[in-house]
Amino acid sequence: MEFIFVYMGAAAENGSLKNDHTQLPGSLLRRRKNALVHSYKHGISGFAARLAAPEAQPIAKKHGVLSVFPDPVHHPHTTRSWDFLKYETDLEINLSPNSDWNLFSQGSDTIVGSLDSGIWPESESFNAKDMSPIPSRWKGACAKAHDLFHLKFEYKTSKISYIDPDDIADGLPNTPSDTMGHGTHVASTASGTMVPGGSYYGLAIN
Repeated sequence: MEFIFVYMGAAAENGSLKNDHTQLPGSLLRRRKNALVHSYKHGISGFAARLAAPEAQPIAKKHGVLSVFPDPVHHPHTTRSWDFLKYETDLEINLSPNSDWNLFSQGSDTIVGSLDSGIWPESESFNAKDMSPIPSRWKGACAKAHDLFHLKFEYKTSKISYIDPDDIADGLPNTPSDTMGHGTHVASTASGTMVPGGSYYGLAIN
C-alpha cells in the first residue's frame, strides 16, 4: 500500500470536487475505508489515496484523469543545513557576555511560522529565561499539547498545532511535540536563543 496522486488538470471554476474524486475510483474506494486521503480543488484538480499499484492502474484509464503517480514519503534530514546557509567557512560567533549575539532583543517582535514535524519544548534553544514579560498583544495558543508548552514555551511560539493524522497517514503522533527532530532543528535555527556550552556530539563546544 502506498500513496498515489491522481492528477485531473486545472481546478474547476466553481463547485466542490471532493465528491467527484470519491466517485471516480468507484467501488475501489468504497471497499477500503479511508482510502481517500485528500482532495485538491484549488489551483489543480486531483486527489491522493492509499492504494496498491495494481489498484491505481485502472484509475489511470478513467476519463478525465491526466496522470497517476506515486507520492512517496520523503524523510527530512539536517545534514546539509550549514552548507545551505553557507556557514561551512569563515563563520565566527562570539558568545562572550558582552557579545551582541547574547542580547535577547535580537529579532524581537518577529513572528516565524514553521510547518514541520513539530517542536520539542524542552530544548534549551527555546528557554525563555531572562526574557522580558509577554506582551499584552501576544496571542499564544496550543493544540493537543501538554502543560509544558504553556508554561515554558508559549512566549517563544505564537501557535502550536498539528494536522490530524487520520487525514495524512497512520501511525503519526497525536501531538505537536517533535518526534523526529527536524522541526525542532529548523525552528531553533530560525528563532532559537543562544545556548552556552552547546556542541555537536561533543564537538565544536562553544
